Amino acid sequence: MFEYYDSKNKIPEFRYKIMENILNNFSIELHGIKWFEERRKDFEGKGHDNWVNMIRNNSNYHIILYIKDGDIKGFLCYEYLNDNQVMICEIQIIREYRYKGYVKKLLKEMMNQINKDKCNTFLAFINSNNEHSINTFTHIGMINTGKYYEISYDSLNKYLNNIWKVYVRKQYNKNRLLRIICNINL
Repeated sequence: MFEYYDSKNKIPEFRYKIMENILNNFSIELHGIKWFEERRKDFEGKGHDNWVNMIRNNSNYHIILYIKDGDIKGFLCYEYLNDNQVMICEIQIIREYRYKGYVKKLLKEMMNQINKDKCNTFLAFINSNNEHSINTFTHIGMINTGKYYEISYDSLNKYLNNIWKVYVRKQYNKNRLLRIICNINL
């Protein structure tokens, strides 16, 4: 089951806390507890309030929660940008539900919610230390353009509907090969 939130349909405070815990747990996994403890004050108090206010007051910001057995198992946040672009701001899946197709389910649901007239390209910023996300997004077909990872609306739609699949050996230049196979113009 999915829940949808934006500036008109405000997300309840208790949902923020759960999302924040999921983000904090992932930060600990990615960077370690020492790194997290050194930055804890950045994530709590004023940092939390700034994050919540940005979500509540930005009319272009949208959240999709994946709920199973009454609990959040994952979420996707996206924002409409200028020039018909949508930024995928965050995708998080709790550890026990990873590698079970939930990223794909959230992306499909996002595509169902997206106004196609307002989007021809999806962007994502990925931390260069986050190999899991890099592998996930390149598997989907996103191309590293230097600043962001990008994919066209049509290419993401084809991937999500299993119209095409690309299998690439690690020793090849994935970005170049994907551009050739998929004829993606950046």
